[in-house]
Amino acid sequence: MMHYISSLVVRLFSGTSYPVGFILSGILLTSCMKADELLLWNGEIPSEIDADNLVYGAAAPAEAPETGWYFAGTPDLWHAPGIQLQDEVWRVDLSDYDEIRFWVRTSVAGYSHGFSVHGWYMGGSVTVPIENYVEGGVLDTYWREAVIPIADLMANGCSLGSVEYLYFGTSESDHTIEIDEVWAVTSDAPEPLASSSLIGEVIWDGSREDESDPSNFKYGVPVADASLGSGWYFEGSPDPWHSPGIKLRGDYKRMDLSDAEEIRFWIRSSLAGVTPELSAYGWHMGGSASVPIANYVTGGNIDANWREAVVPVAELKSNGCLMDSVEYLYFGKGEANHTVDIANVRCLEADWVPPVDDGDVDSAPPIPYTSEAWLQELEGNAPIERPLFSGVEQLLVLSNKWVIVVVDPFDDFVAEMDLLTSGEYSETMADVEDAIAREHQTDIWVHRSKLEKMRWEHLVTARQNGSEPLMPNTDFYTLSSTNDASYAVDLEPSRVTTSLISNDDSVSAGYDAVRYGIYAYIEMPQAMQDGKSYTITLDDGKYVSFVFDDDATVARSIKINQVGYQEGKSSNYAYVGAYLQEFGPLPLDQLSTFDVVDSGTGAVMYQGSLADGKITLRDDASLMDASDDDDGSEPRPSMNGEKLYQLDLTGLTTPGNYYIRVPGVGRSWPFRVNDDVYGEAFYTAMRGLYHQRASFALEAQYTAWTRPRYHTDPIYESQMLPYWADMTKAILDSTQKPVSWPRFDIIGATTVTSQSTTEVDGGWYDAADYDRNLYHYVLIFDLLKLYEFAPAKYSDGQLNIPESGNGIPDLLDEVEYGLRIWKHSQRADGGVSGIVETSTHPSIDDDTVLWSFAQRTRWSSLIYAAAAAELARALEPFDAALAQTYELSALSAYACGVNPANTLNNLSIAAASSRGEGAPYSLTFTEEANFNDKFELMARVQLFLLSEDPNYLDGVEALYANSPAPYSWPYTDRDFSPWLYFDLAYNPLVTAQTSYVSPATQAAVAADLMSAANRYAAMNDSMPYRMSWPRRQDYWMSWGASDMTNRAKVMLIGNQIQPSSTLVQSSESNLAYMLGANPMGMSWTTGIGFAYPVSIQHESSMTDDILDPYPGITIYGNTSSHVFPELRNRVYKYPIAKDSDGEPLFKSENAADFATFYELPEQYPVFRRWAAHPSLNVTQNEFTIHETNSSTIFVLGMLMEEGWMPSESLKQRGPRNEEDLFGYWYLP
Repeated sequence: MMHYISSLVVRLFSGTSYPVGFILSGILLTSCMKADELLLWNGEIPSEIDADNLVYGAAAPAEAPETGWYFAGTPDLWHAPGIQLQDEVWRVDLSDYDEIRFWVRTSVAGYSHGFSVHGWYMGGSVTVPIENYVEGGVLDTYWREAVIPIADLMANGCSLGSVEYLYFGTSESDHTIEIDEVWAVTSDAPEPLASSSLIGEVIWDGSREDESDPSNFKYGVPVADASLGSGWYFEGSPDPWHSPGIKLRGDYKRMDLSDAEEIRFWIRSSLAGVTPELSAYGWHMGGSASVPIANYVTGGNIDANWREAVVPVAELKSNGCLMDSVEYLYFGKGEANHTVDIANVRCLEADWVPPVDDGDVDSAPPIPYTSEAWLQELEGNAPIERPLFSGVEQLLVLSNKWVIVVVDPFDDFVAEMDLLTSGEYSETMADVEDAIAREHQTDIWVHRSKLEKMRWEHLVTARQNGSEPLMPNTDFYTLSSTNDASYAVDLEPSRVTTSLISNDDSVSAGYDAVRYGIYAYIEMPQAMQDGKSYTITLDDGKYVSFVFDDDATVARSIKINQVGYQEGKSSNYAYVGAYLQEFGPLPLDQLSTFDVVDSGTGAVMYQGSLADGKITLRDDASLMDASDDDDGSEPRPSMNGEKLYQLDLTGLTTPGNYYIRVPGVGRSWPFRVNDDVYGEAFYTAMRGLYHQRASFALEAQYTAWTRPRYHTDPIYESQMLPYWADMTKAILDSTQKPVSWPRFDIIGATTVTSQSTTEVDGGWYDAADYDRNLYHYVLIFDLLKLYEFAPAKYSDGQLNIPESGNGIPDLLDEVEYGLRIWKHSQRADGGVSGIVETSTHPSIDDDTVLWSFAQRTRWSSLIYAAAAAELARALEPFDAALAQTYELSALSAYACGVNPANTLNNLSIAAASSRGEGAPYSLTFTEEANFNDKFELMARVQLFLLSEDPNYLDGVEALYANSPAPYSWPYTDRDFSPWLYFDLAYNPLVTAQTSYVSPATQAAVAADLMSAANRYAAMNDSMPYRMSWPRRQDYWMSWGASDMTNRAKVMLIGNQIQPSSTLVQSSESNLAYMLGANPMGMSWTTGIGFAYPVSIQHESSMTDDILDPYPGITIYGNTSSHVFPELRNRVYKYPIAKDSDGEPLFKSENAADFATFYELPEQYPVFRRWAAHPSLNVTQNEFTIHETNSSTIFVLGMLMEEGWMPSESLKQRGPRNEEDLFGYWYLP
């Protein structure tokens, strides 16, 4: 709990007063400069606070502001409290150390306590009176440091060569003795350094360029003061939730202080006696320890006088932080009634010197990425409550009666496995990690196989021996409060149930294939009171402390559009409801009113109630409707499992930052109301596309998620054909039977390196697939139509990409990058490919595989011709030369595509099994007569719009007659089928050409597009959460089918044909559903909103050592027609043993072979079936840029206001801190 401090300076601790440390000439003198030290006990690892390892005493949680644990011993005249050493210090040899040091206090002053150590082979040491070794010679209620020479303990001949126990003496039984931070120390006391030698390097003083920029400060401002040498100081304004801080700039950003000795600065406060704490933070290094600054200033007190603080860097490193990449210095939370001023921050280091300016004036300075400003701005003066966790991962508050406590059982599981395997399990985990670091695939496999074998043999026992089976029991929990009289006596929950929830991939070598959290749903025996504090303590020592406050505690039962709302829209709703697993819907009897509160002023700006109709019961745990052919023999599943209330926000018309307060339930996430709310989300989603650029380096000047350029080798040629949806049965095997496209077998067998393309940039990647294909044209056509519908919305510099500033709208630059790879593939005859692929699924950095283009075909050339023509038309006002390049390229591709001589008839394709390395076989393909008609139609229309030559429209009627309708099989609402025909009914230049496109054809196209749009709009209001899904459909929900932005896109396309407020409103509701107004309260696009998926199938996000995934990615997500199978197979149940042949019983149908840890409630709610697992739950956690990202971008762009531009703080937004990733331990 405490961090080691010298014997002359006593750490501040809540509720007590302390002797003052000695300061000479501004230098902190310690009683010894530690050359060697060993931590024996501080309660910060689970085994140290296990009751079995503590004798006549227990671990106690520290008082604020400290965190962690200390040992509270309960002596009597016959028994001495003691600590059993654990892990690496069990039977430790202390014979070569000089001192044992620890902090001690007693609940009653004046008692004597003897200290001794004991070991099995060495016997017991001398017992020495502790009070003789503390300053003042007395034990009392003040924390005091005891410094006991090892030699005194060895006086009876005990060697201290194998220490197992530390004992703290028998005494009267009417008090406790409390111990913390026990260290063995080897001391060496050098001469103190003279003050004049400690000038040091200036880290911040406000005098250098940009150092006084207000954007460089957290919860404070720079103040000019001519009396200071630098002319500036920092005035910080702390509050109980936020620490003032200074962002280091220029050469001092991410400064390496690992070799520094001290950080020095001048400090004063407007209020005497405050206890601010210094800490440091860096992106890669994490956060340092927090140390009380008052301990390091002359006089030990901070007041209105400037005083110098001299803080040893070693103290900041004491929690393992290396201090090697410092970005921020923070100066501690406190009451919001004072300021803390900081000046002249500098360091003393052995070797560090600032970097030399190389004179490269063209190089851009590094971007100071941060993740905090967005939340601080939204929170305003109403910060959200942050619970205090110890062993608990998350607290999800649902109301004043129900909370969910989340525990990660992994550490406990490993400890149990070690007991069952004599420590071999942890050793093998370390072997796996070592093999991974060495990239030794054989060793990785061997050690993982060994882990798997141990799990088969012991996993069930290990889980049963831990706390997991006890967590459904009410007596496993103690509920307490320091200020709620209803909890004056500790209570137990009224009811508890648990659910096991998948939350991650196998991020540690010791996990089984599915990592999971235990979610304990707890019913409080008494309703929590507004503003009161509560602690939930588990029997295994874990706990969470929090305040229930209607204005601070986010209730996950309140579901909102986490981006915000446009002013006064008829689609503006929030919802209240939750699901309690086996206990059913969350009771909400207390829900009668709500307030919308201005987060800056606290003013209530809007209200609603049951009485005025702004709160309505939307759904009462309804079931999915029966399908037309349902005979009623099988029960229908629950839809959401909630008793769901709707909050009507349509009358909220004043722009601002707000939160919803529901008395007795809690508050919502903060949100904005403004017509421009979708601009920021559009920016994030578009930059998600930028992050997926293929053969492209992501540089720090443009993003915090950097990545080198991969796939720079030439692209070769193969016999593969570009695949499109209605080619399902077009390829035949040797028996003339249709087969699925064996692309890996074809590419592996037919790639030739004698032909290659060396320009390989362009296009986008998907999640962990690095091919580029025809389906990616969905993005290209969606973006081009966005621009065509409202060109004034999209400007140069809007997306902060490398092309920003070239005079072309950034949106069109992104389109051009997507189309570029196909332009590179164009042959002299105009033919264009439609696939870049290899023969396997390689990792992004695998440079051993060969990539190849598919064959140039009529259809891939015509699709390209349409896109290139439309892009040329859009580019012409900005870059005539580039526009002409694409125009000529489009004409060439069109010529190839319409030439019947290029038809593929009875094409023989070579292939070989095993991805081209096995037995050869042949395939045949014949291009159907009307296969290209739809693509030729689109190309003709776009070339007409580019050239205004009506001859291009000649024959489009016949082409349309031979083409399938949009959205109809084999098409879906996730492809570009509507754009094939859209302009026949929309563009006035086309519709005016009635001699080529008859009114009947125009009406038929419009009818197809409007039929789908109106069908989806009709579904919207019938669902509990407004969204376009049939109430009867609990199937075909995976792979993005239930992503509602695709259906919003259909409706917005229809709205372009026949404007309708109903279509727009339904689209807005679908978008709100995807941004948080859904049963799980999740925004399904990373980086947007508050709770979004963190563990997604995206290789770059999974391997970049940044927990926050790349922003702007919309995953398949949402739900599925079934619960994640591997969660059932590997977590809910597990095989108990092996059969007589040693084979696992994983596939046995004998239920007795399995241990059942958790049973799903019958008919688990359909819209709660999402589970995080990047590798095994691909259907919900993967994404493609065309099935998910494209529609998100399109809908946001359609709803975005004109003239939006990103702020500088948005451009500098970096990965969120772990505690701000609210979707990691998500609401089930």
